[in-house]
Amino acid sequence: MNPDQTYFDLENALENPHIVRTLALDSFDLKSFTEKIVKLQNLERLIFNGKNLKIFPKTITKLRDLKELNLGRNQISSLPEEIEELQNLKELDLSDNRLTSLPVEIGNLKNLEILTLYRNRISVLPQRFFFASKLKNSLFISK
Repeated sequence: MNPDQTYFDLENALENPHIVRTLALDSFDLKSFTEKIVKLQNLERLIFNGKNLKIFPKTITKLRDLKELNLGRNQISSLPEEIEELQNLKELDLSDNRLTSLPVEIGNLKNLEILTLYRNRISVLPQRFFFASKLKNSLFISK
């Protein structure tokens, strides 16, 4: 058992899925990941950066306790509307991707405090986005 509840391998994390709080994947098989990640219902932090991920796995939105999601340094070009289901999310790092826009639903993330969008291709933000109550001075955007 990992005492700090941080795991670097999905298969090891699945041995005791109820105690896993942080998953920082070193390597992964996307098909296996999307099928199995939902078993980690107490997951609070998912670090999945630099994996050449092209599509945002919608199954991530089933992780209701997720507070921090780092998908930086991938090749994601869009986010699903279901992103709004991550109501406990406080920190979202999407830096170094290929995003050109954000879904309107991202404005429904009422607990989002930090959003990092460095090095994307976003030119316009949804108006509702600015009503995200806790997202005040922690929006980081550059091209």
